[in-house]
Amino acid sequence: MKSLLRDNKSILNYLINKVYPYQRDVIVSVRVKYCLGDTIISTSEYHIGIKATEDMYSWVESGKNLLYCLDTSKLEYYNVIFYGLPHKEDCNSDVFSDDLFDDAYSNILKALNRKHINVEANLDILHRLLDSYSIYNRYSSIHDFINDSTMCHALKLFMRSKIKGDIVSSILHTLQHVEFISSIDEKMIDTCKLPLLRYDAISQYVYIPYYSYIYIVRLMSYKGSGKDYRNIISVSDIVNNTIPTNVKHWFNKDMRLILNSKCVCNIDIEGNY
Repeated sequence: MKSLLRDNKSILNYLINKVYPYQRDVIVSVRVKYCLGDTIISTSEYHIGIKATEDMYSWVESGKNLLYCLDTSKLEYYNVIFYGLPHKEDCNSDVFSDDLFDDAYSNILKALNRKHINVEANLDILHRLLDSYSIYNRYSSIHDFINDSTMCHALKLFMRSKIKGDIVSSILHTLQHVEFISSIDEKMIDTCKLPLLRYDAISQYVYIPYYSYIYIVRLMSYKGSGKDYRNIISVSDIVNNTIPTNVKHWFNKDMRLILNSKCVCNIDIEGNY
């Protein structure tokens, strides 16, 4: 078994340098539910950047395949390097920034303003929320409150002051017990090693993801190149730099590796304790 790794050591190092598509540090997705008491108002997804080290990555043999894996058991989830939003890299910050909270506040208002939801019930929720922050104005609709820029901004500042720290502490507490969604767990080798690159030592083809959300990438599928969110390239094409142009551009994206977790935090947005 060990001879497969030993005999291919040079090419494996070459593949990591040439076609491994992800950044070293990884992202864990976390959901935060914003609640008023027992009522869930809205849910936001956050990307939590986790520092990764070289010793977390290794090649693992599986039959004729060599798989480049991340050992998820070695991730230290307290080692947060940034908080961010999906598809909004400009919001990434080493702290839970005001911009991130403003996005959460906007989502709360949008949820309350949805027309297909009971309008009177939503208005009652708004007035209860306002009362908890000692704002006793009354409105005929959520839209009227949103248009009252002074009060709308005041509530945002009050809520930000109260709960921004709660969000961070809840996320950090939740990250102490990380579980991944089943479609990630199913890909694991030895319960904790997640394949990120596949090299078939017999055919000398390399299977390379082109999607950040690893749960959807099927490295072990045999459907063909361009399917299952991966590319298939021969080692000779990589060595001779004859990778097709429509494939080669994927290697210049410097993708972030996103691990979808089951982590859910509940945050009470009510002002009164």
